[in-house]
Amino acid sequence: MKSSGSPSKPAFTLVELLVVIAIVGILIALLLPAVQASRETARRSQCLNNLRQVGLAVLNHEGAKRHFPSAGNRGTLSDSDPAAAPFQQAGVFFQILPYLEQSTDYSDADVQGLTVPQYYCPSRRSPIARPDVAGTPTGLNDYAVPLWKDKAAGKGFGGNDAGCWNIWGDKAGDDLNHPFYRNAVFARSGKRQTAFPPNRMARVTDGVSHVLMVSEKFVDPALYHPVKMDDEPPHPTWGVPLYFTDMGYYSGFFWSTCRCSMYGPVPDQPLDKLAYWLMFGSAHPEGVNAVFADGSGRSLSYDISNSVFQVLCRIDDGEQIDVTAL
Repeated sequence: MKSSGSPSKPAFTLVELLVVIAIVGILIALLLPAVQASRETARRSQCLNNLRQVGLAVLNHEGAKRHFPSAGNRGTLSDSDPAAAPFQQAGVFFQILPYLEQSTDYSDADVQGLTVPQYYCPSRRSPIARPDVAGTPTGLNDYAVPLWKDKAAGKGFGGNDAGCWNIWGDKAGDDLNHPFYRNAVFARSGKRQTAFPPNRMARVTDGVSHVLMVSEKFVDPALYHPVKMDDEPPHPTWGVPLYFTDMGYYSGFFWSTCRCSMYGPVPDQPLDKLAYWLMFGSAHPEGVNAVFADGSGRSLSYDISNSVFQVLCRIDDGEQIDVTAL
């Protein structure tokens, strides 16, 4: 007699199951870098778009006021009105707020804590604020403007042997409006009670498409989401916290919003791997995004030489670099 039971169904053996799992794992391993690369391409594109919006805001400021924003002075806020330039002590990123569709009615606390979406690179972080030494929220930024400096130039013209960190300490007379304060697009606004004139478009004699205006700044990846400023641990080499490199978007003529033109950009990396920390840099693997004085945005390779990068940051050295090759 025939059995009335159902016929047995074939099943995976343990070996076959392991083979399938291994194949799936290999496929995932092959696809994951492509997915990550695609995401990074999208983030890099958004970062470049942010810089283009910053560049457009700068040009709208220049068109409305007939001068560029100033680079401010030493991170202080003299007036919560961005229109207080040319002697506005807060920096470029504060002065262009009205041209980024941000409110123009601020208290000092509002200014400090504002997180402006266009000031953050999505490859690093979403808009974020960190507490200052008093615990007050401070809106951060991932972009900076160049300070021109040439150690070979004479004192009073941006030259001394102390490097860019001594940009304010020229012993030949820091109270004077030395030419090097105006050799980049954004000039220092002044010192103490002395107002220095802002730059105008006519001073960009090298051509607006050849002069770098704003780029990504170097940030230690450990500080993408920083702690309260006075809780930041000391740098292992210098033995002091370096929170002044990320003290807020509104700071003027300070390392939070200004970076040195003497050195080319570097990839984000731990601070103790670097001899200097005042450069431009990014989280992107190939190079940094930048916007030029004509409002155009492009990426610059990390391989760009220091001397070429310095030429790009100066408005009037008589040299024109083909940036499409960089």
